[in-house]
Amino acid sequence: MRKRSQAKFRLGVKDYSVGNHPLWQLFRTFYQMSQRPLVVGGLALGAGYAWSFVRRVEAPVPRDLVSFVRREQMQRLGKFLRGSTLAQSHRTASQEPQLATKNVSGEIEL
Repeated sequence: MRKRSQAKFRLGVKDYSVGNHPLWQLFRTFYQMSQRPLVVGGLALGAGYAWSFVRRVEAPVPRDLVSFVRREQMQRLGKFLRGSTLAQSHRTASQEPQLATKNVSGEIEL
């Protein structure tokens, strides 16, 4: 388990070095807590990112690439959050998928 945790820590360092957005990384850390090794792997990933963040390690990639990556991550995160919370809570009965309906004579149509 120690090797896996060390690998997750290094992955967090790599995530910082390629310019992952801090909010994206926070969600990534929580997600990774649900994967093996449970909780510890996610914490190690977050710790690696945080360690690099505190040390202000210089990203070895161009600034425009960092901007692109962060913009893409925020768009994906926004779609995820809207899709999993807002969109489902605002659905009306007419927007629900219909599997079968009854026609005028009362017969079921697919």
